[in-house]
Amino acid sequence: RINRLRGTLIRVGQRLQIYELNYAIDGDNITHYVRRGESLYSIARLHKTSVSQLKKLNSLASDLIKIGAKLIVR
Repeated sequence: RINRLRGTLIRVGQRLQIYELNYAIDGDNITHYVRRGESLYSIARLHKTSVSQLKKLNSLASDLIKIGAKLIVR
């Protein structure tokens, strides 16, 4: 998707973008690090949870989040 490849063939010297993970898994906990352009809604969809669950897990009173914030998602 990221590199718009049509098949599975990669050529020598071809430049590929690598998707950087912005979450960490520690035992049963998954921590998500907020990046520019992300919202609670997009993070909830990515981790197959709900905005209300994210707010509850992180004791958030509003939908506002800051870049670099650490959110527990599971």
